[in-house]
Amino acid sequence: PTGSAGQWLAIGLGDVLLASVFPLMMLKAFGRRAGLLALALALGVICLLLMLPYWGLLQDTFPVMVLLGPVMVAQYAFWVRRRGTERTFWQFAAARQAY
Repeated sequence: PTGSAGQWLAIGLGDVLLASVFPLMMLKAFGRRAGLLALALALGVICLLLMLPYWGLLQDTFPVMVLLGPVMVAQYAFWVRRRGTERTFWQFAAARQAY
């Protein structure tokens, strides 16, 4: 519970699912650096949204995907522009074999 009104702070299962699968997709598509950046940004956005009620900036229900979605789209656009097309699964598997 947060605040004096007995409100609860929560995050939806779909938000958690997308925040956990997107870094894996970025790892496969563009490599380790892209995956780690996606993980850090997803955690950062979620932590920021979970802290807003404690700072008194958020009083009502707020959909996480309003902020997390554009962050994901921006990351994908950045990596496509920087690296070109995504790696196929076979390219990803071959790169993992090299380690």
